[in-house]
Parts: sequence; structure tokens; C-alpha cells
Amino acid sequence: MSRHFLYKLGIVLILLVAVATSTYTYIVNSAKNNAAQTLSALGFTNPTIGETKYQNGHAFHLNTQLDDQNLSTLEVISNPLPFVANILGSKSNDFLIAGLQVTGRLDRKSGLDVTSWSPSKVSAQKLPPMIMKKANIDLMTPIGGLSFDLNAQISTPNKDNIKDVVINLNTKQYELKFNTVWEGTISKNGEWQYDVSVNDAGFNLDKAQASRLSGWLTLQKAGAIFPIMSGQLNFGMLTITPIILHNVDMTFEGTYGDMQTIIKANVAGFENMTLAIDTKQTETGRTISATIETNDKDDLLKVMAQLRDVKLWQSDQANLSSLMLTEGNLKSIYTSLRDKNADIYTLEVNGTALSLAGKIIGKKDNNQAFVISLDPAQRNL
Repeated sequence: MSRHFLYKLGIVLILLVAVATSTYTYIVNSAKNNAAQTLSALGFTNPTIGETKYQNGHAFHLNTQLDDQNLSTLEVISNPLPFVANILGSKSNDFLIAGLQVTGRLDRKSGLDVTSWSPSKVSAQKLPPMIMKKANIDLMTPIGGLSFDLNAQISTPNKDNIKDVVINLNTKQYELKFNTVWEGTISKNGEWQYDVSVNDAGFNLDKAQASRLSGWLTLQKAGAIFPIMSGQLNFGMLTITPIILHNVDMTFEGTYGDMQTIIKANVAGFENMTLAIDTKQTETGRTISATIETNDKDDLLKVMAQLRDVKLWQSDQANLSSLMLTEGNLKSIYTSLRDKNADIYTLEVNGTALSLAGKIIGKKDNNQAFVISLDPAQRNL
């Protein structure tokens, strides 16, 4: 074998090694870049991609750190390597995200706060086809620590560049439990819509409890800042201490800053007593229109005494104190009502969250028989 031939063979081998090394480097960097881009589309701004292994035309990135404090981590993110996958005959082009662990906090002032995660950075239209398994979200909230389990799947875009999405989001704790399924679509321009079913839900808070809660809601994001929402929830029982309601139907429609909610229920412990509330949240505040109706005036006065202790909002001022349901005023109302008779007695309340006005309306033979204001200054006018 001539020296000249060996020289040429050496050059070819060196070139092959260089090409193989470059190809390997490109595949590794490309795989990690694709993984980082996917995490970026999920809103994670500073991921550190972990060790990468290759199998069946996929790159598996292990033990990725999602923030500098190692509070949020990811066991596995894998992405397909199309060229290699085609050679190996792999038919799966889905990304896989498994063992996502997110830790953060949620409160009324700052909202959802997760280190190195930004909701404004989430780009649903940039997400590739993927399967998400065994994701867990731990949040510290005003009612304590809550843990949520999440599984999801995003399909390959169809001919109209629309992706189908299915999400299972669940939690089962003393303070809060629910089982939800989200089915929807994401368009190429970032618009989305979901139909959500809610089952086996309830909550147990300091001043409010609910059980046997189920229903549905729809969410749609199409250009506006906040999504449009509508839905219906049914409660077997809802307690707003000390009032207990059962067979509660709640419907709602609107956006975050302009939401109307209608509630209808029976008041537990009182025969033939119903409650109806129509409340609307607008940019200028919350308006409320509510009625409690019964055929027993003594029962109505008992419920009014309970309303004095109801607290609907966290603020100490945002309760029902503006109705002036003091013990002395209730005695005065009883005196005004004592000699009046009607078939139906209705407590009617209207106003804003911080300024409510109420009156008792008596109806006999479908005609208004009397009106008694809850405001002592207006009662005898």
C-alpha cells in the first residue's frame, strides 16, 4: 500500500470525523435550542437545560433547572430529531414534558408569582405538538398551600393551522378540590377557546364552604386583553357563614373587568325561602341587586339578623354594614312589620358593594301591600 494512498485515506477519515463531529455538535445544540424555545413558549425565561441523551430519534434532556433558586424543575423534556427519526423509522414528532414541578405563590395583590416564569411570555401559538405528563404546581396562597396536578396534549396543526388542546387540571385537598377537563383550540395568531367541564368540586374556607359543585364554562381569547367567559355552576350546598344555601344555581358571563353573575338558591333551615342575586363587576365597581323571598315574616327577620354577620369580601369595610342591620334597627323594623300581613314578604337590596340600601316589600293577592325601608330615616316618610 503506497504512502500516497494512505495519505489520501487519512484526509478522507479526517474529513469524515470532522463532518461527524460537526453534525453531532449541530444536533446537540439544535436539540437543546429547541427544548429551550419550547420552555420559553411556556413562559419560562431562564431555563438551564440538563444532560442530554439520545434514543429512537429523540433527544431527552434530563433534570432541567427552570430558575436560579432550583424551586421549579423538570425531570424530562424530549424533542424529536426529524432527520435521525426518519432514518430510524420513528413516527412520533411530539415533544414530551414529564415531571414538571413548579413552585410559587398566589395572592390578591401580586397575583400568580413563579420565579423565572412570566405569563406575558407564554406564546401558545409557538408551542409544538406535545404531551405533558405528571406536572405538579405547588402554590402558597392566602388559604394555605395548594397543589395541582396537570396533564395536557397539544396536537399537530391542521390544514388551517389550528391546534387541538386537551388539559386535565385537578386538585384534591381539604381547602379546595376539583376535577376539570379543558378541551379547546389554539389558532396560528394566538387566539384560543376552551370548553371546561367541572366535576367533584368544592372548597372549605374560613367563612365560606361549598360541596357537590359541578358545571361548565367556556373561555375565549380573541384580540381582547381579557378572555370572554361564560358558564354555569351548580352547588349542592353553599355556606357563607352563617347563611346556608342549597340547590344553588350560578350563571356568569363577561370578562375580568365586566362580569355579570346571577345566583338563585334556597335558604336552608327556612321553608319556602328563596334567594336571588344579580351582581355585576365593572371598571367602576361592583353593583348588586338581591332579593330574599318568603311567606313568613318572622323567618325573614331571622335571616336579616344572620345577614348582619355575613362577610362577602376580604376588606373589613366591604360587607353588609351599609344595610344598618343593627339589633336596635331590627327591633324597630319588627315593630313596623308586626301588624302588617301579606302573602309574600320580600327583602330587596340594591346598590354597590360599599353602599347598599334595602327595603321590605309585602304583597297580597299579587298587589303591593306595603313597603318598609331598612333606613330608619326613610321609614316614616
